[in-house]
Amino acid sequence: MEVSKYIMLFHKKLKGEINSQEQEELSDWLQQENRRGFTEGLDKTWNLSKRYKQGYEPDVDAGLARLQQRMAAARKTEPSRVLQPLRTRRRSYRWLSAAAAIALLAAIGWWWLDHGNAGSEPNALIYTTGSGESEEALLPDGSTVVLNENSFLSVNPEFQNASERLVELVGEAYFKVTPNPSRPFRIATSDAMVEVLGTAFNLRSYPEEGFTEVEVEEGSVRLSGLDNENAIQLAPGQRGICRPGTAMNAKDSPGLNAQSWRTHRLQ
Repeated sequence: MEVSKYIMLFHKKLKGEINSQEQEELSDWLQQENRRGFTEGLDKTWNLSKRYKQGYEPDVDAGLARLQQRMAAARKTEPSRVLQPLRTRRRSYRWLSAAAAIALLAAIGWWWLDHGNAGSEPNALIYTTGSGESEEALLPDGSTVVLNENSFLSVNPEFQNASERLVELVGEAYFKVTPNPSRPFRIATSDAMVEVLGTAFNLRSYPEEGFTEVEVEEGSVRLSGLDNENAIQLAPGQRGICRPGTAMNAKDSPGLNAQSWRTHRLQ
């Protein structure tokens, strides 16, 4: 697929291995009218790079491997599914620093999944926050999401017509999901997949931290790794952490102030 080629070029760019001819080819591709969604994803991801500490070195190869694994899984599980590219506006193009590599790959991965038909009208929704910001989003199915600072959420507004409600998260967010037993709500992160029917929970997955953490307030949540084999079920008051290469288990939530970023209260 054409987009896969340019994902690889981005991978080379982030590692400093791209040559001048490849750089020119990638830049030309981004300037095409129907590639504006890709540029939008980059612009949104640029905000995420500001939270990386100086000297942080992202594992670009690992990020690419996770992205390729999810792309392969999408082809296997939903071969006929056609999603749409991002809703965009014209924006100036800026290259990202290597420190944003993992977040960039996550954003590109979601854009790739959404890019099934380049000739259709773009209709994906994106929410993003910068440093010191939070945002509450009302999703098309009535679910609500409160984003913590430096976070990125992508959701297709047609997702309530599909067999599942699928969104992508980079960062931290509190979800209150509208129940619909016939259509599970799934959240993809760089490390894990979270599946719920109707519940309230906090989800944290900042790329440089290397794990995905879920704390359940209401209902139940299924947390699984990208291989979908290592999975646990979480009940209210429990926390689960998915870290690549380690076993997952459910534990009691450690304290009362885990969501102070959202409530602005300490107990």
